[in-house]
Amino acid sequence: MSYAEVANRDPAAARALDDEVIVAVGEDGLVDAAVTVAVFNGLVRSADGIGIPLDDEVLAATVDARATLGFDGYLGAANSTR
Repeated sequence: MSYAEVANRDPAAARALDDEVIVAVGEDGLVDAAVTVAVFNGLVRSADGIGIPLDDEVLAATVDARATLGFDGYLGAANSTR
């Protein structure tokens, strides 16, 4: 989990965790973790870029978090509603 969080924020800093991740899950596990982070980021950016709205369940479940983090203030937030 630490690797995914760091890799999402600062991919270069994630390299410092390589040895720790390899010990925990092996080299293939490190590759899987890196690919998962990359794919997730790519899919989210693609969805945002083409304007896929959040479904009603996610929209309702994230009201407080989006307000706290200020996400509703971003121009892309207009894509979150239908």
